[in-house]
Amino acid sequence: MSQDLRSSDFGGGFVAADFSECFAQLRHYDDQEQAILRFTFAGYAAVATALISVYQLVRHPSPDLPALLAVVVLVWTVTGLLALACLCRIRAYFVLVARYLNEIRGHYLSQAEEHFPNQTGMYTDPLEPPYFNPVSSHAFGAYFLMILNSFAVFCGAYLLCPNSYGALPWIVGPCILAAQALLYCAYLATREKPPPEGEPPMVASGVRADG
Repeated sequence: MSQDLRSSDFGGGFVAADFSECFAQLRHYDDQEQAILRFTFAGYAAVATALISVYQLVRHPSPDLPALLAVVVLVWTVTGLLALACLCRIRAYFVLVARYLNEIRGHYLSQAEEHFPNQTGMYTDPLEPPYFNPVSSHAFGAYFLMILNSFAVFCGAYLLCPNSYGALPWIVGPCILAAQALLYCAYLATREKPPPEGEPPMVASGVRADG
């Protein structure tokens, strides 16, 4: 015979188990973010080392060598841009789960306020953390990745157009940096919008699920 989801024993056990699993999920998102940053930085370091080694070892480089190296740099830049997109998605999922945890904690602490006043001020606001927090560790990781991607584009443009008197790299590099920052902020800002009235929250897509 199936248990009633609305019963206090089953419902309380379900929420407690869900709370524990969500904490594990937050740690998983943190691990994913760190793995992406390490992988991307290691890739850029390898590309930079390879470029320096080629220029030191090849005494009479072919005229096509700079273009070939530029292609290598720009191809890896695509990987860096994809990594930034993954960080955005991870942030959206992380915030959704963190807000859900705050909602559960706030509900239970409100029921036990006399016995457990939460004097430490542990988070209970289901609208926190914000999707975009400019001083969060996630944001600093994203900034670092944006700078790496922009510098790679700068180097690729310089290798492709060494005789452009430096104009093209200095135009393209900052433009890529600005475009990344704008898209990053715009994407996370869209996550703050509640679903249209009358429609259920879109949990899977990372849209705020506060009703």
